[in-house]
Amino acid sequence: MLVNIVILMVGFFLLNNLFFHDYRLEEMKQLRASGMSAEEIKSFVPYNMRERREVEKTKENEMEQLKEDVVKLKEEVQRLSTLLDNDISKNNSNGLDSMKVAEKSQAEELKDGNKNSDKTMES
Repeated sequence: MLVNIVILMVGFFLLNNLFFHDYRLEEMKQLRASGMSAEEIKSFVPYNMRERREVEKTKENEMEQLKEDVVKLKEEVQRLSTLLDNDISKNNSNGLDSMKVAEKSQAEELKDGNKNSDKTMES
C-alpha cells in the first residue's frame, strides 16, 4: 500500500514537471547568460507550437500577397501587349517599319514601367 502511494506521488511529480515546467525558457536563459546572440539561440532552440503557427500564418500571408501580385502582373502584361499590338498596327498603316515601332513602344513601356515601379515602392 505504501509503495503504491510513493509510486503515485513520484508519477504525479514527474508528469507535473514534464507538462507544466518550461524547460525551453530555462534553456534560452542559460544560452543568453553564456553570451549567445538571439539569432544563435533560435538555431539551437526549436519553436513552440504558438510560434510555429505564427510563422506558418506569415508564410501563408506572403504567399497570398505573391499570388495577388502575379495576377496583377499578368493583367498588366496583357494590357501592354494589346497596346503594343494596337500601336504597331496603327504605325504599319501609316507606312512605318514595324521594328522601329516595336523599339519605340518598348522604350516607352520601360519609361512607364519605371514610373509605375517608383510609385508602388513609395506606397
